[in-house]
Amino acid sequence: MSRLAPLLLITLLATVGCRESVLNRSVLALTGADYVDARALDLRRLLPDAPANDSAVTTADLAELLRLQNTRTTEDCEYAGADAVAKPERFAAALGLPADWTIASTPAVSTLLARVRVVEGLAIRSAKQSYARPRPYRLDSRITPCIDLPGSESYPSGHSAWAVVTALVLANLVPERRAQLLDRADEIAQHRAVGGVHYPSDIAAGKTAGVALAALLFASPAFQADEIAARQELRSALGLSATH
Repeated sequence: MSRLAPLLLITLLATVGCRESVLNRSVLALTGADYVDARALDLRRLLPDAPANDSAVTTADLAELLRLQNTRTTEDCEYAGADAVAKPERFAAALGLPADWTIASTPAVSTLLARVRVVEGLAIRSAKQSYARPRPYRLDSRITPCIDLPGSESYPSGHSAWAVVTALVLANLVPERRAQLLDRADEIAQHRAVGGVHYPSDIAAGKTAGVALAALLFASPAFQADEIAARQELRSALGLSATH
Protein backbone atom coordinates (compact mmCIF):
# COMPACT_ATOMS: atom_id res chain seq x y z
CA MET A 1 0.00 0.00 0.00
CA SER A 2 1.36 3.43 -0.89
CA ARG A 3 2.39 5.54 2.10
CA LEU A 4 1.04 8.60 0.28
CA ALA A 5 -2.54 7.33 0.43
CA PRO A 6 -3.11 7.72 4.19
CA LEU A 7 -1.49 11.15 4.09
CA LEU A 8 -3.80 12.17 1.26
CA LEU A 9 -6.83 11.01 3.23
CA ILE A 10 -5.83 12.85 6.39
CA THR A 11 -5.25 16.00 4.32
CA LEU A 12 -8.76 15.70 2.90
CA LEU A 13 -10.24 15.24 6.36
CA ALA A 14 -8.34 18.22 7.72
CA THR A 15 -9.54 20.36 4.82
CA VAL A 16 -13.23 19.57 5.01
CA GLY A 17 -13.54 18.59 8.67
CA CYS A 18 -15.28 15.40 9.69
CA ARG A 19 -18.32 15.59 7.42
CA GLU A 20 -19.30 11.98 6.98
CA SER A 21 -20.14 12.59 3.31
CA VAL A 22 -16.39 12.58 2.72
CA LEU A 23 -16.06 9.17 4.29
CA ASN A 24 -17.52 7.30 1.37
CA ARG A 25 -16.04 4.13 0.03
CA SER A 26 -14.37 5.76 -2.96
CA VAL A 27 -12.23 7.90 -0.64
CA LEU A 28 -11.66 5.13 1.89
CA ALA A 29 -10.46 2.91 -0.94
CA LEU A 30 -7.40 5.18 -1.20
CA THR A 31 -5.97 3.42 1.82
CA GLY A 32 -7.93 0.24 2.38
CA ALA A 33 -8.95 -0.89 5.84
CA ASP A 34 -6.17 -3.42 5.87
CA TYR A 35 -5.36 -3.21 9.57
CA VAL A 36 -8.61 -5.03 10.28
CA ASP A 37 -10.68 -7.41 8.17
CA ALA A 38 -13.75 -5.45 7.10
CA ARG A 39 -15.96 -8.33 8.26
CA ALA A 40 -14.84 -7.61 11.85
CA LEU A 41 -16.13 -4.04 11.68
CA ASP A 42 -19.85 -4.79 12.06
CA LEU A 43 -20.66 -2.80 15.19
CA ARG A 44 -24.24 -4.08 15.16
CA ARG A 45 -22.88 -7.24 16.76
CA LEU A 46 -21.60 -5.20 19.67
CA LEU A 47 -23.81 -2.16 20.24
CA PRO A 48 -27.36 -2.12 21.57
CA ASP A 49 -30.07 -0.99 19.20
CA ALA A 50 -30.43 2.76 18.86
CA PRO A 51 -33.06 4.08 21.28
CA ALA A 52 -36.46 4.58 19.67
CA ASN A 53 -37.64 8.14 19.12
CA ASP A 54 -40.39 7.74 21.72
CA SER A 55 -38.31 5.80 24.26
CA ALA A 56 -37.49 6.84 27.80
CA VAL A 57 -33.80 6.99 26.83
CA THR A 58 -34.46 9.48 24.04
CA THR A 59 -36.67 11.56 26.32
CA ALA A 60 -33.85 11.71 28.89
CA ASP A 61 -31.33 12.46 26.14
CA LEU A 62 -33.37 15.42 24.92
CA ALA A 63 -33.77 16.74 28.45
CA GLU A 64 -30.00 16.66 28.92
CA LEU A 65 -29.42 18.40 25.59
CA LEU A 66 -31.84 21.15 26.57
CA ARG A 67 -30.04 21.54 29.90
CA LEU A 68 -26.69 21.86 28.13
CA GLN A 69 -28.19 24.26 25.61
CA ASN A 70 -29.45 26.51 28.40
CA THR A 71 -26.11 26.59 30.22
CA ARG A 72 -23.51 26.62 27.42
CA THR A 73 -21.52 29.77 26.71
CA THR A 74 -20.24 31.28 23.49
CA GLU A 75 -16.80 29.96 24.41
CA ASP A 76 -18.23 26.47 24.92
CA CYS A 77 -19.70 26.56 21.41
CA GLU A 78 -16.46 27.82 19.90
CA TYR A 79 -14.49 25.04 21.55
CA ALA A 80 -17.06 22.44 20.51
CA GLY A 81 -16.91 23.77 16.97
CA ALA A 82 -13.13 23.48 16.90
CA ASP A 83 -13.38 19.90 18.17
CA ALA A 84 -15.83 19.10 15.36
CA VAL A 85 -12.85 18.86 13.03
CA ALA A 86 -11.41 15.44 13.82
CA LYS A 87 -7.70 16.18 13.54
CA PRO A 88 -4.89 14.58 15.55
CA GLU A 89 -3.74 18.11 16.39
CA ARG A 90 -6.72 18.34 18.76
CA PHE A 91 -4.68 16.07 21.06
CA ALA A 92 -1.53 18.22 20.99
CA ALA A 93 -1.94 19.67 24.49
CA ALA A 94 -2.85 16.27 25.94
CA LEU A 95 0.35 14.87 24.46
CA GLY A 96 2.39 17.73 25.88
CA LEU A 97 3.18 19.09 22.41
CA PRO A 98 3.17 22.80 21.52
CA ALA A 99 -0.02 24.33 20.14
CA ASP A 100 1.55 24.80 16.70
CA TRP A 101 2.38 21.09 16.31
CA THR A 102 1.08 19.56 13.10
CA ILE A 103 0.66 15.90 12.25
CA ALA A 104 2.72 16.46 9.07
CA SER A 105 5.80 16.91 11.26
CA THR A 106 5.50 13.28 12.40
CA PRO A 107 4.86 11.33 9.18
CA ALA A 108 4.94 7.86 10.76
CA VAL A 109 2.33 8.95 13.32
CA SER A 110 0.34 10.58 10.52
CA THR A 111 0.29 7.35 8.52
CA LEU A 112 -0.71 5.28 11.53
CA LEU A 113 -3.58 7.59 12.54
CA ALA A 114 -4.80 8.00 8.96
CA ARG A 115 -5.13 4.25 8.61
CA VAL A 116 -6.83 4.04 12.01
CA ARG A 117 -9.25 6.70 10.77
CA VAL A 118 -10.13 4.52 7.81
CA VAL A 119 -10.99 1.59 10.07
CA GLU A 120 -13.12 3.82 12.32
CA GLY A 121 -14.80 5.50 9.36
CA LEU A 122 -15.83 2.26 7.72
CA ALA A 123 -17.25 0.81 10.93
CA ILE A 124 -19.14 3.92 12.01
CA ARG A 125 -20.52 4.76 8.58
CA SER A 126 -22.01 1.28 8.22
CA ALA A 127 -23.52 1.39 11.72
CA LYS A 128 -25.02 4.84 11.24
CA GLN A 129 -26.73 3.78 8.04
CA SER A 130 -28.05 0.62 9.66
CA TYR A 131 -29.50 2.28 12.78
CA ALA A 132 -30.67 5.43 10.94
CA ARG A 133 -31.36 7.39 14.13
CA PRO A 134 -32.33 11.00 13.35
CA ARG A 135 -30.22 13.77 14.79
CA PRO A 136 -31.74 15.38 17.90
CA TYR A 137 -32.46 18.69 16.19
CA ARG A 138 -34.43 16.83 13.53
CA LEU A 139 -36.52 15.06 16.15
CA ASP A 140 -37.13 18.02 18.48
CA SER A 141 -37.26 21.60 17.17
CA ARG A 142 -36.31 22.91 20.62
CA ILE A 143 -32.75 21.66 20.06
CA THR A 144 -30.70 24.45 18.51
CA PRO A 145 -27.16 23.37 17.57
CA CYS A 146 -24.38 25.93 17.87
CA ILE A 147 -21.90 24.10 15.63
CA ASP A 148 -22.01 22.92 12.02
CA LEU A 149 -24.74 20.41 11.26
CA PRO A 150 -23.55 16.93 10.20
CA GLY A 151 -25.17 15.29 7.22
CA SER A 152 -25.22 11.73 8.52
CA GLU A 153 -27.37 9.74 10.90
CA SER A 154 -26.88 10.10 14.65
CA TYR A 155 -26.10 6.69 16.20
CA PRO A 156 -23.36 5.95 17.14
CA SER A 157 -21.28 9.12 17.42
CA GLY A 158 -18.40 8.93 14.98
CA HIS A 159 -16.51 11.78 16.66
CA SER A 160 -16.70 9.94 19.98
CA ALA A 161 -15.44 6.71 18.42
CA TRP A 162 -12.64 8.58 16.66
CA ALA A 163 -11.63 10.44 19.82
CA VAL A 164 -11.49 7.28 21.93
CA VAL A 165 -9.66 5.08 19.44
CA THR A 166 -7.19 7.88 18.67
CA ALA A 167 -6.57 8.54 22.36
CA LEU A 168 -5.99 4.84 23.02
CA VAL A 169 -3.60 4.50 20.09
CA LEU A 170 -1.64 7.57 21.20
CA ALA A 171 -1.66 6.37 24.81
CA ASN A 172 -0.14 3.10 23.62
CA LEU A 173 2.68 5.14 22.08
CA VAL A 174 3.10 7.48 25.05
CA PRO A 175 1.77 5.74 28.19
CA GLU A 176 3.00 8.66 30.31
CA ARG A 177 0.19 10.78 28.82
CA ARG A 178 -2.61 8.20 29.04
CA ALA A 179 -4.73 10.05 31.59
CA GLN A 180 -4.52 13.35 29.70
CA LEU A 181 -5.33 11.69 26.37
CA LEU A 182 -8.37 9.83 27.69
CA ASP A 183 -9.65 12.97 29.42
CA ARG A 184 -9.28 14.85 26.16
CA ALA A 185 -11.18 12.13 24.29
CA ASP A 186 -14.03 12.43 26.80
CA GLU A 187 -14.06 16.19 26.27
CA ILE A 188 -14.20 15.90 22.48
CA ALA A 189 -17.04 13.40 22.77
CA GLN A 190 -19.01 15.56 25.22
CA HIS A 191 -18.70 18.53 22.89
CA ARG A 192 -21.00 16.71 20.47
CA ALA A 193 -23.78 17.05 23.04
CA VAL A 194 -22.77 20.59 24.00
CA GLY A 195 -22.99 21.53 20.34
CA GLY A 196 -26.45 19.95 20.09
CA VAL A 197 -25.70 17.45 17.33
CA HIS A 198 -25.65 14.15 19.27
CA TYR A 199 -27.70 12.49 21.98
CA PRO A 200 -25.75 11.38 25.08
CA SER A 201 -26.60 7.78 24.19
CA ASP A 202 -24.95 8.28 20.78
CA ILE A 203 -21.81 9.38 22.57
CA ALA A 204 -21.83 6.41 24.92
CA ALA A 205 -22.18 4.02 21.98
CA GLY A 206 -19.41 5.82 20.10
CA LYS A 207 -17.06 5.43 23.04
CA THR A 208 -17.84 1.72 23.24
CA ALA A 209 -17.13 1.42 19.53
CA GLY A 210 -13.83 3.26 19.94
CA VAL A 211 -12.64 0.83 22.62
CA ALA A 212 -13.68 -2.17 20.52
CA LEU A 213 -11.91 -0.83 17.44
CA ALA A 214 -8.75 -0.15 19.45
CA ALA A 215 -8.75 -3.75 20.66
CA LEU A 216 -8.99 -4.99 17.07
CA LEU A 217 -6.17 -2.69 15.98
CA PHE A 218 -3.85 -3.71 18.80
CA ALA A 219 -4.22 -7.34 17.71
CA SER A 220 -3.34 -6.54 14.08
CA PRO A 221 0.20 -7.46 12.95
CA ALA A 222 0.09 -4.72 10.29
CA PHE A 223 -0.84 -2.14 12.92
CA GLN A 224 1.86 -3.41 15.26
CA ALA A 225 4.46 -3.04 12.52
CA ASP A 226 3.54 0.58 11.78
CA GLU A 227 3.27 1.31 15.50
CA ILE A 228 6.99 0.74 16.04
CA ALA A 229 8.09 3.65 13.86
CA ALA A 230 5.25 5.86 15.11
CA ARG A 231 6.22 5.25 18.74
CA GLN A 232 9.87 6.11 18.15
CA GLU A 233 8.96 9.23 16.17
CA LEU A 234 6.41 10.59 18.64
CA ARG A 235 8.53 9.91 21.69
CA SER A 236 11.46 11.64 20.00
CA ALA A 237 9.25 14.68 19.30
CA LEU A 238 8.35 14.73 23.00
CA GLY A 239 11.97 14.35 24.11
CA LEU A 240 11.26 10.97 25.69
CA SER A 241 13.27 7.78 25.58
CA ALA A 242 12.40 5.34 22.81
CA THR A 243 10.80 2.88 25.22
CA HIS A 244 8.72 3.34 28.33
